[in-house]
Amino acid sequence: MPRFSGAASEPDVNAHSQNVPKASRMSLAFTPAQPVSDLRQFAGRGELLRSLIRAIEDRRMHVVLYGDRGIGKTSLLHILTLLAREARYLVRYTSCSEDSEFDEVFRSAAADIPLLFHREYDPTSIEAEQGRSLADTFGDRPLTPASLSEALAKIAGTRILLILDEFDRAQSPSFRKSVADLIKNLSDRSARVQVVIGGVAANLTELIEHIPSIRRNVLGMSVGPMSDEEILQIVANAQAIGQVTFDQQATSDLLVIGNGSPYLVNLIGQQAGGIALARGTSLVSAADIDVATGDIESEFRERLSVAAAEQLAALEKSMPSDLLRSLGRYSQHHFGQLLPEHNTAVAAALKAKGDKAWWTDAGEFRFADDTIPVVLGLSNRK
Repeated sequence: MPRFSGAASEPDVNAHSQNVPKASRMSLAFTPAQPVSDLRQFAGRGELLRSLIRAIEDRRMHVVLYGDRGIGKTSLLHILTLLAREARYLVRYTSCSEDSEFDEVFRSAAADIPLLFHREYDPTSIEAEQGRSLADTFGDRPLTPASLSEALAKIAGTRILLILDEFDRAQSPSFRKSVADLIKNLSDRSARVQVVIGGVAANLTELIEHIPSIRRNVLGMSVGPMSDEEILQIVANAQAIGQVTFDQQATSDLLVIGNGSPYLVNLIGQQAGGIALARGTSLVSAADIDVATGDIESEFRERLSVAAAEQLAALEKSMPSDLLRSLGRYSQHHFGQLLPEHNTAVAAALKAKGDKAWWTDAGEFRFADDTIPVVLGLSNRK
């Protein structure tokens, strides 16, 4: 009878705890289900992180991080938060939702800013000594970009970062416009406050509306696939934490199959490491990578809707595996889009058959689910 390898009452451990239990090794070594929030586990993205810090600290710019899903934007923002707090910045991290509204998001953020840093309140004032915040000065009227920037312009003695992650999830055009207006107002007032935005988008304009009015004030930074050297840093960290070793072929296969995606590398690495440990060895082989990849591919296929599964079946029936692998791997890092030659090949193979929803008005093929390109890359890995 299968059993859990640990008990829920066991104390939490982190990646650098002494004597990490065997059952916890892989869950700490690789973290596909959650962003990195420990400086010692952060790997790769060194140059991008340096550029991000320089933009904030030296150039005093607002920053927008954009890129595809699973590429590590949230991990980067978590590490930025830790480093900024280490430098005595006041940082408010907010994960946006579909119903995010300007007043709610920024009133909550202002509640984290002590009146101690408001130039109109003496540090020995009753309000400051009572631990009141900037939010206590707003009253009941809804916040606007103008009223909020006026209040934030009075911050002194510190610098503030307002981080808005998953900005693409916010559905309200009013919210997006207000954030753009806030950025412009803060820049015009030379406030000691900067906004950092992260979200899924192919370019800066997709994420932030009204770009022309704030172009001088915002630096867009694209987060793309990781290089092989950066992936190897993830593997090296994981080997030390998980107390396992990936042999040369296993490492090579992980680089190829991971396709520059930190999410896939963490997911496959965690699964393969667990398989090796279950066999009673700390040496992860290419066979372990292959079994793990097959298991993950099956899981992804189970998640597909009926319509997406039909599209995938049509592609696999009509096209050679090497071509499917190529277009799947390309599409993984291009928001589901294909090269012109890929579109031509798909159109010829399917002979215009299939659901009309598979094609754009311009005649370009589109995937019914963004998981399909991943499945194509995993299933045609040989």
